[in-house]
Amino acid sequence: MITPKPLLAVVYPLPPHQSAQVLAMLGLSTIGLPTAPAAPGLPGSSLTKVQGEIVVALTRTPPLNERQVAILEIYWTAYKQGEPPLPIETVATRLAAKAPVIAIDPTRAADYVKGALRSFGKRLFGALTRVPVQIGRDRMGDGVADEIPLLAMFSIEKGLSGEARHRLTPDGAAAVAAALALNAKGEAASSPAAEGDDPDEIVTFPIRRSTAALVMRVANSKEIGLDEALRVMTALAGAG
Repeated sequence: MITPKPLLAVVYPLPPHQSAQVLAMLGLSTIGLPTAPAAPGLPGSSLTKVQGEIVVALTRTPPLNERQVAILEIYWTAYKQGEPPLPIETVATRLAAKAPVIAIDPTRAADYVKGALRSFGKRLFGALTRVPVQIGRDRMGDGVADEIPLLAMFSIEKGLSGEARHRLTPDGAAAVAAALALNAKGEAASSPAAEGDDPDEIVTFPIRRSTAALVMRVANSKEIGLDEALRVMTALAGAG
């Protein structure tokens, strides 16, 4: 008869997601245990290719006018707050509410929104490597595939009355935030500052890696910060 020997075991509690990994390694069921959380994005990580192309579309010449910027602010804020796709009239009402800070004729607000969406589509068509395709059927019931550049930036749904409703996609939201240098309130850097806004709030600004290297080179050579380097460079260009 074998006499069992005493065993000293030190038990360390594991977080739920690590417990699931251990059980899986032993071939035991992990039902009811949460899976490992997704790793957060690394600070300073670059935009995806699609997001970068949307940024290029929104920042190319000619620059967006203040109404187009305001419309993107509205869509981004709605996305951030988890709102469903918005009909044109809802966006138009919110756009009209920005007057008189922005020059807007309230009676033409809906036209401004429709025109902005068409403009975004044209910009995207010239910037996207691959234009999204929407599959559907024509009046004869035959399958058709339509290229719709706006789908790279917006999801488009139909309301009960058949009206189009738009909501930024995750790629669109990320690109808009970068292209407009949005602050936490969803306000673009180019938009008029509201009372109480902090002009020194840090925002993300999209530039090419090669351009960022040049800015860093200027900052290092003059022993100043990146923000100050950009101010110096823009002052030399006659702005400021």
